[in-house]
Amino acid sequence: MILLSGIFITLIIDFVANGGLTWSRYPVTVGLVLLLNITMGTFWFRKEILWGGVSFLSSGVLLVLLDIYSGNSGWGMQLGIPLLLAAYATVLMLIRLVRRARQKGLNVIAYALLTTGILSVCIEGIINLYKNDVLRFEWSLIVMASAIITSSLLLYVHYRLKKVTDLKRFFHI
Repeated sequence: MILLSGIFITLIIDFVANGGLTWSRYPVTVGLVLLLNITMGTFWFRKEILWGGVSFLSSGVLLVLLDIYSGNSGWGMQLGIPLLLAAYATVLMLIRLVRRARQKGLNVIAYALLTTGILSVCIEGIINLYKNDVLRFEWSLIVMASAIITSSLLLYVHYRLKKVTDLKRFFHI
């Protein structure tokens, strides 16, 4: 209700001040997509594939509309949609991994770190393809290597210490 009233007030201010729909199309469009995504997240909480698909479509339309509003430079389709797809794919993968985990502990942090590493590789690849037309990885490989090492340690501690163990005694503190 607060989001709808904010959208409505933004429209009224723009119509009164400018006599038409000028700057308010940005916050109104973002507000409507946000309202749609929040509503879907509320009703389809356990159906992550359905929610993720519709949310991806609405967010993709938002990026394309923002690109059109700002002069249709092409970044919405060439850069925004691939980055959005990479983000949604990795986050949905993380949600699936966490939901399937029987025991939630350090393994959830390890999965999140691995997902972050994968997403950083995707982001660098997509940006390099967009900007330089070359698929080259530099900093993201360092992030991925760090994520793998840290996640391996966390998974080892998690699965090695399946029984409740005193961590002070384990780490000799």
